[in-house]
Amino acid sequence: MLRGFSATIIMLFVVNTLTAQNIERQIVGRDTISYSYTPIDQSYTQRSSGRFVSKVLAGEPWSFMVLPIYTLETNFGLALSAQYTKENFDISVTAMASIIGYYNITIEGNNSLHHRHLISYGASTKSEPTRLWGLSFDSALGGDYCTYTSKQYIAWVQYHWQATEHSKLGLEAAYEHLGARQFDSEAQALLSGIPHTISSASIGASYDYDTRAITPNFEQSGMHLNIGVKYRPELLSNIGHDLWSTTALFAYYLPLWRGSTLALDIYGEHNSKHTPWLLQSHIGNNSHMRGYYPGRFRGNTLLSTQLELRQHIWRGIGVVAWGGAGNIFSPNDPFAWRKTLPTYGGGVRYYNKLLSIRADIAFGRNSYNIILGISEAF
Repeated sequence: MLRGFSATIIMLFVVNTLTAQNIERQIVGRDTISYSYTPIDQSYTQRSSGRFVSKVLAGEPWSFMVLPIYTLETNFGLALSAQYTKENFDISVTAMASIIGYYNITIEGNNSLHHRHLISYGASTKSEPTRLWGLSFDSALGGDYCTYTSKQYIAWVQYHWQATEHSKLGLEAAYEHLGARQFDSEAQALLSGIPHTISSASIGASYDYDTRAITPNFEQSGMHLNIGVKYRPELLSNIGHDLWSTTALFAYYLPLWRGSTLALDIYGEHNSKHTPWLLQSHIGNNSHMRGYYPGRFRGNTLLSTQLELRQHIWRGIGVVAWGGAGNIFSPNDPFAWRKTLPTYGGGVRYYNKLLSIRADIAFGRNSYNIILGISEAF
């Protein structure tokens, strides 16, 4: 935990250095190693709200980043990013590696057509040493875990149409290959007879409605609604079943008094009955259920909510406090109120014209997490 707080101090120093640079544009980030202030749609790259410190060296049309990073899952590491941008087009390459053997490499491009049409495409590869507490809720409650290495290869293409000022419709197609390797002896016994590799193609559609805004006094207002559906046909996978999945997000922001915002987040995922364990929903990430190690609790259906109070203090400094709960279940491990997991915590914010920096400490049931990143959780 002390290492996490030390990294927080380092991050705030680097951010103050960053504000002195003459950077005219904000780099739009992707994947787990580059981010933007305004949260973007989730995709197969598991885009999140930030896990690292960035120092930007910008020059048109090229932008470069060198990023020291820290998370409880990946430990200390280094990330590199390069982005090339011209009118209606950008392409970025990001690469990250940590001292425990984690790496993630992503290439992604975006083409804007007539200001209302956007085509995005990309590919990524990732390897991550991962903990596994079990495949049921009760086993995940225990303190003992086993380990394996998660492998991921993904390619995708997306199309978005800006239907109105605040709403857009999206279509996507993707291919993903997921695998579990390098088991320790406990993981080998736990996963015996269970497929360790998944290959599948999918198509999906989404609707997004976003009226979020922020005032000069750092109050936020508006709402964000996102609904997505995904279909994996049996013919294009090695799973043996057609699979469906649905995600839904609703966030509402209410200004209370000067510099204060009350933010509500409701989130859910549902996967069809035969979804294999590598594709199941899981509790824990940098946005929802922040107090848990990602993947400790798995299931077909996830429901979560959180309420966060955000208060600007002085200049670019602010604080937050939140509380929430979530439940995860499956047909063979059904819903029960005793499975409702709490999450709560607090954090510090630093705002400037380019970035919103956050340092959070989050708690759950017999669990905690430290999050250092860019942009709010939601």
